[in-house]
Amino acid sequence: MSASANSLQLAKFPSLQDVPAEQLLWLAANSMQQDLNDGEILTSPDVPLTGSHFIMAGACIVYNFQQGARRDLGTLTSGEITGYLPFSRGNKTTVYISATGSTIVLTLPMAKIGIMIAEHYELTQALVHVMCNRIRYMTSLQLQNEKMMALGKLSAGITHEINNPASANISDALNLINYLDGLPVSIQNLPISDVNIEIKEILKTVSVIQTRVIEDIAVSFKERLRRENDFNDWLLDNGVEDGDEIAEAYVDLGLNHLLFSDLSRLYQNENLAALLKWLAELFQAQRVARNMLSSSKRIEQLVKAVKTYTHMDRGSAKQRINIHTGIRNALVMLEHKRKQLNVQLVEDYDTGLPEVTALVGELNQVWTNLIDNALDAMEKNHSGTLAIRTERDKEFVRVTVTDNGAGIPEDIQALVFDPFFTTKAMGKGTGIGLEVVKTIITQHSGTVKLQSSPGNTSFIICFPIDN
Repeated sequence: MSASANSLQLAKFPSLQDVPAEQLLWLAANSMQQDLNDGEILTSPDVPLTGSHFIMAGACIVYNFQQGARRDLGTLTSGEITGYLPFSRGNKTTVYISATGSTIVLTLPMAKIGIMIAEHYELTQALVHVMCNRIRYMTSLQLQNEKMMALGKLSAGITHEINNPASANISDALNLINYLDGLPVSIQNLPISDVNIEIKEILKTVSVIQTRVIEDIAVSFKERLRRENDFNDWLLDNGVEDGDEIAEAYVDLGLNHLLFSDLSRLYQNENLAALLKWLAELFQAQRVARNMLSSSKRIEQLVKAVKTYTHMDRGSAKQRINIHTGIRNALVMLEHKRKQLNVQLVEDYDTGLPEVTALVGELNQVWTNLIDNALDAMEKNHSGTLAIRTERDKEFVRVTVTDNGAGIPEDIQALVFDPFFTTKAMGKGTGIGLEVVKTIITQHSGTVKLQSSPGNTSFIICFPIDN
């Protein structure tokens, strides 16, 4: 292609749009064209930089090796610039850059850089700006990697210490539930000559109540008082005085007096009171055991989520993963915040999606940042709906995170991915969350888009199923 044609194409580069045409013509005339085949190396840490590279067509993948495994850092597409840039002190790169498919690159040789700096101010200025963006990008990436490494080390010790007692609690709670549930049956097997009809009625009542869900029922103070009064009135009708504690215990369990009508025909007065106290203690013990099991399983769930989120004991290379695992783990990590803000969760997942090749730890940061931002957007209303949808879009995975908060004003929507830009209050937002999201998705050869109007804000992530 001629220098004139190349200069016209260079004018379309986002970073070179303000450069005068005669300077772009000089750049094209003094650059060498390289036609690279798929997999051919453009630059590597093994050899000195040869100049400034302008991607004219095709694309290049940027990667390095950590712990012997290849780690993809991003993709350079047509219109992007890499290689040596003005005033850089480095003459070697720390990464590999290779072509993906047929790629055309214009390279301004190192020998011409000095002439460019001396004679073409606007062109030099544009390339310096590219270098500053690259420094910011690499600094942000390094910062996130260091944070994840530190979090992983901290999590390894904490989760190990938590996991052992949590597992023991789960085992003990399951055993306790089995023991308590088996008590009525064990009574029938006692060496008594004759099990009378009264015991049979007691065991029948126990069996009926055990099939009910016994849990804390959220009711108003007025409704709770009404239920206790109804239970107390029934106790008085059956000769039980001072039954406040009994009534309170059963209302706390979510049970009413109608369940004990058969027993009241067999027992009255003090005998009925004694029986109801014993049954209440049995049912409360069962509920406590179930609560122990539930809380221990919650701890176990959190431990698993932290391990997966920080990607502990794993390499840093891309791996085949189920996209929904990371999303669900991010939701687990932020569940307390979501419930605290009274935000409803709507999950619409295409469970038939194939596994994707991704950097697990980095992708977890994407889901966490997007979900956390959505929750913050609904904080003022102390309510809202968080909707997460996954679907296949041809050969891409498409993930949409939507909230019904106030929305992002149209005049600043183009700025949300800029570093250090934030709409949050002073001290609350760092302004790097969405930049990190964009950086990581770019590493996965994907895109992130924003659609926002009052009451409906969506961040849409797309990246190849295999990249």
